[in-house]
Amino acid sequence: MIGGYWDRKGESEIYLVALNEIDKRAEIFEVKRKSENIDLEKLKETGYHFKRATGQLKDFKVTLSGAAAPRTTCCPSRHVEQGEERIPNR
Repeated sequence: MIGGYWDRKGESEIYLVALNEIDKRAEIFEVKRKSENIDLEKLKETGYHFKRATGQLKDFKVTLSGAAAPRTTCCPSRHVEQGEERIPNR
């Protein structure tokens, strides 16, 4: 399953959530135009809100990633940060 998430207020936003339901792994992506605008701590908090609002990812190992858009149209986007996080069930 692949998709994004936005809350009703538009305050919590996840650009991409990719799930591997067999291995119980999830990857949450933040995509920005500039790599300096990627904030994995904020993404971790947004992931918590996603889990709480949807009830999904309870038993999943979650990886947070950020990707920045390329400066030219000829180059693929690049990962700038990645870290595995266990988003708590509060």
